[in-house]
Amino acid sequence: MSFTPHETADASPTAGRELTIAEVSRYIELVRAGEATTSQRLQIMIDQRERILAQVQQLELALATTEHKITTYGGAPSAHRPQGDHS
Repeated sequence: MSFTPHETADASPTAGRELTIAEVSRYIELVRAGEATTSQRLQIMIDQRERILAQVQQLELALATTEHKITTYGGAPSAHRPQGDHS
């Protein structure tokens, strides 16, 4: 079975935390099963988004802590701040 370009992109939901092999296999099964599984695939993507947002929050806290320590030690905070509000 071959995927269309859209389905190929859709079959790689690994941004952020890597999905387990079992999760990727399940997702691919759902893609192959077609339109009837759209709601299940949507839920996988919603769950993935939540994991990514949690990671972003953790990274923002780590960055803020590091910036504070740099300033405390006499350094200048980074001019490279994340763009957009991820909270």
